[in-house]
Amino acid sequence: MTAAALAASALAMVSATVAGAPAQATPVPADPPGQVRLSDEATITRWATAVAPGRVYTAPFSRARRIGRLRFTTEDGYPEVYVVLSSYRDAHGTPWLRIRVPRRPNNT
Repeated sequence: MTAAALAASALAMVSATVAGAPAQATPVPADPPGQVRLSDEATITRWATAVAPGRVYTAPFSRARRIGRLRFTTEDGYPEVYVVLSSYRDAHGTPWLRIRVPRRPNNT
């Protein structure tokens, strides 16, 4: 990933479980209290690759706006790498990860 692509990446939340988990009754803010910071992108950066299909949401709530899906590989055939910023477990125990999603400039 180039520096320009990283700079144009978007923040998102992704459920760490398979789709179809029970939905919450009320929305959760995009920065919920109780989240655990995993990367600060200056001194430590944690990353992950997708091992199962997953949807990418704007907030840690299954009814939040869906902005994409996890990809297993890049256009070049290499594993897609996601920077993991924090983790959060909702009231139902569903784990969520806040990640950087590589996107083209201007959201195209």
